[in-house]
Amino acid sequence: MQRRAHRAAVVRCLCARPGRSAPELAVALALPISTVAPLLRQLVSEGLALESRERGTAAGRVLPRYRPDPTRLVLLGADVGPAQIRVVATSLSGHVLASGTQPHGKARSAMSCIDSLATTALHVCAKLGKVAPHVVGMGVGLPGRQDEPAGRLHDGAFLRTRDVPFGPLLARELAGSPLDGTPLFVSPAADAAALGELEFGPGIDGPPSVLYVSLDEDLHAGIIVDGRLLAHRRPSAKGIGHTILQVGGPRCACGRSGCARALIGSRSLLGGAPDAVNALRQRLAAGSPETLSDVARAGTCLGTLLHNLALLYRPSRIVVGGPLVELGDALLRPARSALGEGDFPLQKQGVVLSASSFGDDAVAVGAAALVRHRVCTDLDGAEPLAARRTETTATAALFLTA
Repeated sequence: MQRRAHRAAVVRCLCARPGRSAPELAVALALPISTVAPLLRQLVSEGLALESRERGTAAGRVLPRYRPDPTRLVLLGADVGPAQIRVVATSLSGHVLASGTQPHGKARSAMSCIDSLATTALHVCAKLGKVAPHVVGMGVGLPGRQDEPAGRLHDGAFLRTRDVPFGPLLARELAGSPLDGTPLFVSPAADAAALGELEFGPGIDGPPSVLYVSLDEDLHAGIIVDGRLLAHRRPSAKGIGHTILQVGGPRCACGRSGCARALIGSRSLLGGAPDAVNALRQRLAAGSPETLSDVARAGTCLGTLLHNLALLYRPSRIVVGGPLVELGDALLRPARSALGEGDFPLQKQGVVLSASSFGDDAVAVGAAALVRHRVCTDLDGAEPLAARRTETTATAALFLTA
């Protein structure tokens, strides 16, 4: 187990800082060179790492340097949605290599969900081919508000549970499987999707700041400022879905009036009918004046909400995802118009509103990006791995948040 932990640590360090030599890796990991060097040779022989020889600065010596092989290293990402579980396997650059989905079924309990998640993840890994890849880690995007305390899943009504220790239970479910010991990272879905746009989305000029808003029955935001995800660890109101946009407006489920959720959320437009988004799109295509007016009004409210958030966080990109994005320009055009009204300095910097780059895979791909983000962030300037309990060795406490 110790050797496996050291091996995983070496792989993660190579992902975070490719091109290091064996002595540099040993110093970074606080491990003996006699431990690191054989592991590097093993990774090269297995095709997981590539070796090159470059002349060093000390006495002109030529040192072997190592890089991960991008064709053999895989990130796993999972989206625990209200209707189904979606799992993707991506390359280090975010290219989707394989994917799979699994409905929750009639049980809809926490343990049945975790069992389905583990089964789907293993099935996706089996799709990758005869040559077994090395899974750097697995990220999971869970439904819920950003202002929930760390380590808890409060908004899990569709799972019929609260305060689920999702990470440890998933780790236990994967024990004895090919994913046994894989580092797990758990995050709110909107935070994961925001990281997906940061790590794998279009390039950003200037400071890497992203505002991601998920448009569903409730509204959630993932906010990244200067490359750092804003952590929401204090229980407060109800998240951005319960900010007041219209005094005396429609009554919200929280008991107040004029909340963003009551003006923009899917229930305010779609009700509880099955496949309501498609029904709404059909009414839009048929030119229903009432539907066009309702969607345009929601789009204007969305633009106002994004305007307020953008003034606070000054993002380089504003991205929206979730089921309502399927309404297309009928929703986004009035949102863009409202976003650009008045003296809005961000508009002068070319900040635009766009739909997610990854469509239905936004949260799953974002969960894979969460792995890469944590791998690179945790090992950049962090204390030596031997001096702390790592995600690899602390299997009993694997409920980690972004």
